[in-house]
Amino acid sequence: MFSAGAAASGDLEFRYDDNAWYNVTVKLEGDVLRISISKFAGEHDNVFTANHFRSLSELSDIEGRFRPLSRQLQDFECPNIDPGMPVCASYSSRADDVCFYDALVEGES
Repeated sequence: MFSAGAAASGDLEFRYDDNAWYNVTVKLEGDVLRISISKFAGEHDNVFTANHFRSLSELSDIEGRFRPLSRQLQDFECPNIDPGMPVCASYSSRADDVCFYDALVEGES
């Protein structure tokens, strides 16, 4: 997936421990995999060493937390949303905090 020292960014999301999806940069530094949230301080990085993964199942679990960047809908596209459609929705618990979650549209209000 990555070569040592190479970074992938911009087109990748990762589901963090809060179950929200974030745009990330991924970098392989020797035997360390660093996952950095775009526009966040390094203290929020997820860092995994090779010995962190005790089985292929654990490695597969981390791999399953990546996905291509979600496409943002524009306001004019809202009439095209139907019940049952999967979306990535934002939720703001505070003015300075927005998290994104997978959801299914139940209906319109």
